[in-house]
Amino acid sequence: MRTTISSARARARGRRVAIGSAMLLGLSLTTLGPSAQAQEDSAGSRAAAQVVIWPLPTLYPVRDGYRDSDVVEVEFGDPGVREARIDILDPAGAVLATATAATPESFTTELTLPWGGRYAGRVVAAGTYTVRASGIDESGTAVDVRAPWVVSGKRLQWQTWSKRVAPRRSLAAWVVGNCSRLTRIGARGLGLHSQTSCRNPEASLISTTYAATLPQSFDGRYRSARVDVVGGKRRNAPAGRRHYAVLTYLDTTGELTYRRELPARRARHRGILAAPGTVLRGEPDRPTVIWHLGLTAGSQYDVTDFVISIQRRVLA
Repeated sequence: MRTTISSARARARGRRVAIGSAMLLGLSLTTLGPSAQAQEDSAGSRAAAQVVIWPLPTLYPVRDGYRDSDVVEVEFGDPGVREARIDILDPAGAVLATATAATPESFTTELTLPWGGRYAGRVVAAGTYTVRASGIDESGTAVDVRAPWVVSGKRLQWQTWSKRVAPRRSLAAWVVGNCSRLTRIGARGLGLHSQTSCRNPEASLISTTYAATLPQSFDGRYRSARVDVVGGKRRNAPAGRRHYAVLTYLDTTGELTYRRELPARRARHRGILAAPGTVLRGEPDRPTVIWHLGLTAGSQYDVTDFVISIQRRVLA
């Protein structure tokens, strides 16, 4: 006779651990009753129950749509056990939930117990709980099999992630007209200085493109992406000119969008909040945001930092 404890999800994934001794991977297996030798009949066909147990995945009972509940499924090998029962025990050993066979005197081959990590209408405390399956097999042996079930207090929630990115390190591409110059500013920054050697409008453009990889979201969901620019008019920039820079994002179709013209004053200038679905590119586990900064017509602008921020889902 073989006894199995599993969750429906674990069984669907085929995660199986065969137990050949009394202890493996921290799962304690106990069979109560006469020894196997005492149970053997003259034909040698009876023996103590053999047990296979599948680990249960961590339960997160705070209702957020992620693994809020699960179903413990116990399979009792043919012909099963009578007085079949499943109990969920708290760390102190108190019974929180129970499932029993409809007809205790009959041999039962399987039994299930759904549980959402709640007792008396409240979410239980985080900790290690116990699933206990019990019954009496055909040889009269009392079977008591136990497995741990971890309950976590973590939940899915929105978290704002923010990071300063050096313009020099994030620079991916650039176009600089013959009348202009792209230069280093300090250890991190860049200067976009238009018309430093001539005043030809057709040779005055400076166009720079930047890229940064964002952290992974637990469930792939993001919102409220934004790039801020720390900078302003070049110190000692020529008077009589309009000093500005234009910030845009590169969307998933390759178009520049969410345009904002940045003023001359030296400060942290907020970019426009962008819908992540329009500006995040690349693989789900390594999303990338690409943005563009440009100017012309004699504007001279220094950028010392970018600040990237986005809201992502985390399990915490």
